[in-house]
Amino acid sequence: MPYYSETEKRARPRVRISCQVRVRPSSPMIDPFDEVLSTENSSRSGCYFITSQTRLKKEMRLNIGFPYSTEFGAINREYVAQILRVDELLETRKGIAVKFVSTISLRTFQQRPKSDGSGRKKLWQADSSLARQRS
Repeated sequence: MPYYSETEKRARPRVRISCQVRVRPSSPMIDPFDEVLSTENSSRSGCYFITSQTRLKKEMRLNIGFPYSTEFGAINREYVAQILRVDELLETRKGIAVKFVSTISLRTFQQRPKSDGSGRKKLWQADSSLARQRS
């Protein structure tokens, strides 16, 4: 990894731990990629990995699964990440430093149990409009 004499800009310290990440573009591309790579270092707010992808540029957004595992039942958290730095390494390899911008989740809102008026919480409620359509 290259040495930098600039002052430290990171909000959280990086740890030299190698873990797997899944890297994909966040926007549609003509020739999309999907790679599973190992990190060189990481923190709670970003990571640094080495890739042979030549299309990665500074400020580009990626979807990153961090940490990533193919094991059954593994919790693979997905992040939208922004490339902060691209280091040109030997041959066609590049070192990519990313910052996690946001978490990708399937839920867009938090569902709360509904009360039936007696103080007890209902875990579900039938939609009367759907019941009318079926009959």
